[in-house]
Amino acid sequence: MTFSSTFSGWRLSVAGLLLFPVASPLTAQAFDYVHGGVGYRCESAGDDMAWFSFDGGVIRYTTDGGTTILNANVPDTVRGTLRGLHMSRDLQGPYGYCVGENGVVLYSTDWGQSWTQLPLVLTAPISPVNPNVPAALWDVWFIDRLHGFVVGFDHTLMETQDGGQTWQDIAPMSHISADNPEWYQLHGFANGEFMAVADEGWLVRRLANGVMQPKKLDETFWCYLPQLASQPWDLEIWAIDFVGDVGLAVGGVGHNDGYIFRSTDRGATWALDSPCYAFLNGVGINTTPPTFYGVELFDNANRGVVVGYGSGTFVGGPSNIATPPTGCSGCAPGSKAWTQVVSDSDQNMTVDPEDDIGKPLLRDICSSGPQQVSYSLGDFGVVRRSDDQGQTWTELAGLHRGRIQCGAFADPQIGVIAGQLWRVYSTVTGGQEFSLDYMADIPINPSTGISYSGNFQDVAIADDGGRAVVVGDRGRVHVRDAQGNWLDRSIGTWANGPDLTSALTVGSGLPMVLAGEGGMLYVSPNGGVSGFFAVPLTYLGVPVTTKIIDFTFDGTFLYYLTQNNRVYISFVGALTDAQVFAPIQGSTGVPTCIGARSLANFYVGNNKGELFFVDLPSITLQPVAQVAPVQLGRYAFGIEPVPGSLEWWFAGAAGQVVYFDGAAFSTPKSSIADNIVDVSFFNSSEGVLIGRKTNIATW
Repeated sequence: MTFSSTFSGWRLSVAGLLLFPVASPLTAQAFDYVHGGVGYRCESAGDDMAWFSFDGGVIRYTTDGGTTILNANVPDTVRGTLRGLHMSRDLQGPYGYCVGENGVVLYSTDWGQSWTQLPLVLTAPISPVNPNVPAALWDVWFIDRLHGFVVGFDHTLMETQDGGQTWQDIAPMSHISADNPEWYQLHGFANGEFMAVADEGWLVRRLANGVMQPKKLDETFWCYLPQLASQPWDLEIWAIDFVGDVGLAVGGVGHNDGYIFRSTDRGATWALDSPCYAFLNGVGINTTPPTFYGVELFDNANRGVVVGYGSGTFVGGPSNIATPPTGCSGCAPGSKAWTQVVSDSDQNMTVDPEDDIGKPLLRDICSSGPQQVSYSLGDFGVVRRSDDQGQTWTELAGLHRGRIQCGAFADPQIGVIAGQLWRVYSTVTGGQEFSLDYMADIPINPSTGISYSGNFQDVAIADDGGRAVVVGDRGRVHVRDAQGNWLDRSIGTWANGPDLTSALTVGSGLPMVLAGEGGMLYVSPNGGVSGFFAVPLTYLGVPVTTKIIDFTFDGTFLYYLTQNNRVYISFVGALTDAQVFAPIQGSTGVPTCIGARSLANFYVGNNKGELFFVDLPSITLQPVAQVAPVQLGRYAFGIEPVPGSLEWWFAGAAGQVVYFDGAAFSTPKSSIADNIVDVSFFNSSEGVLIGRKTNIATW
């Protein structure tokens, strides 16, 4: 990725990071969640109050119905996925619990604005798989402030009588230990009973006297059996909800076989909710919908909403099936059915043929209050609100659901990010808020008439904060001039342009240099306004044909990282020839990023999460033994030195970051929990991390 600089002390890097000349050392190592992530659970109280749990140790909340969604104060030690939420109040005031991976239990007494961590929940000592380890918790419910329950993986069902200080195993091991189910969600009743659901088709009902009643749903529960040919049959029951004694349990097999079960006796018995499989309201008899991950019943047990895979949202209502399918005696005209109301149909494959993430998986739905306002959430930070019991939805949070690939900042406030679907966003608030700045036309293949939906791969922004350039697949180049106009200066014709991976600007945007496949450089002396001319990268007079993965600038030399584990170096005043400086030793993967301060001080990363540093005596790049691949999520996306210091930042997959203070490496907290593809510095103590799923974090 790319950023800009002048020659008088400013630093330029195309490894994904912007450098600023300041003297004080980087001290902040806590990250503030801004956008994106994967949402797992929601809770609501009234029409305007709602809470949402995310991966990366993130909890968000709203007190105004979603007009603003704020970040709760969560301890920095919490880095894993948070899932189950329970919010309530008693005579002492509000209280809430949130649980997640690594046995984490959080407690709040201020309506979820801030949270403290309680002792970890460990799996049972007699767990058949992982005894006495931090449990992966999925849900939580409390009868009162002190008495509650959690469920999770490794057959974890635990009870506390002291507000989460200690936990006791209550799982019915004697009944279902062989399956070792993973418990996903529970629903509590006013009398102290609860129902929990799991994989392998398991449900368990806990009576008020503590008696556990396990039950397994199998193929005998309906007449249409699409899974019989693919034994062993494995139903995942993901969610459950009740109104009085009537409840629904939802789930599925894989992604494309969704099932809804109904109980009218508080979970004692269950049956398929629609025997005739009229889920699509008459469209496709005996065809199942996508798997369901969340369910919410309203005041009437016959009215509800289920959400799931492919952004599917289904609302309950009467069936319009006139003739029951053969063999389904339980199906009759007017029987219960579910109608699909939302599936992100705006993501048209003809328009966006490569938009593989246009339909986020919705993981939960919650509703409360006299207007029965509903909220749903899921992948890519999507949060939606419905005011009509699920018939229509408005998206509340996030930028665009496409991936953010690259970014650049001109000063601590002004920045540009870009990525999938040819979108460019800008900020004037230091990354706290972004707005759509430019949407490039999607090219049309003249021979097929089908659109090509691709990605911007890099951004460079000039020191004046006005000029910028974005580059991407198939020669896409768009230049922002000093007046804020975006100009299409793409290289080559449709489908024939070179994939461009890196860009940089010098001074006030003149010139600009681009790089990509074929070892070719593209240079513009006037900031790209009049286009670019090709300059082949050569080594000893022979063209370099290997794709340039990334390049960086140390104020004097340009460093080109190529796909075949080579680093070419050329003087910025003479781009026509280069030298091979540092072959990479011991690499097991493909190089992905480079960052440089000088000939004697630069790093390279690869797609195995390995880091390499320059060893001057041998003029090679040697492995950094202090950083294990897992510390970068086994994929290095960005490398950047901190201006005015000896420090470095390395960004990787799964939200992993590694920090080097000049003496030792460490892994500070990151709340993105996504592939971090770019990082930029405002100054020595402020910066921005950007992830693929529209995740942005500042520190």
